[in-house]
Amino acid sequence: MQHNNPAATVDPQHCADAIVDAVDVIEHCFLGTKAALPDKLKVALRVVRLLSQHGNPHQQTEFSDAMRTHQWRGNRERARQDELIVSPGPRANWGLIIPSEYARVEALLDRVGVPPF
Repeated sequence: MQHNNPAATVDPQHCADAIVDAVDVIEHCFLGTKAALPDKLKVALRVVRLLSQHGNPHQQTEFSDAMRTHQWRGNRERARQDELIVSPGPRANWGLIIPSEYARVEALLDRVGVPPF
């Protein structure tokens, strides 16, 4: 099947594999690049590597469960009557939380045992 957009036929694991490969090529060509990346990008890349073919399926499940069940708002904060709470738990919503809460996401990755990027 052909599409106007070649990315339409690529599944999330293939996307993750391509990103990991691209970062590895950049590191190969420019040694030390990964070490110089901002912390929030390193955390995002750890998640990407976990979701790639290099990731451990058991850790993928544990991390997904941790993202879904983590208390993102905390016990003190309550939604107002007119607010809708969107949990970042489902993978489709992770992009909403990783950049702003990368330290908490990193703690979840550490707890699950995902190696550093």
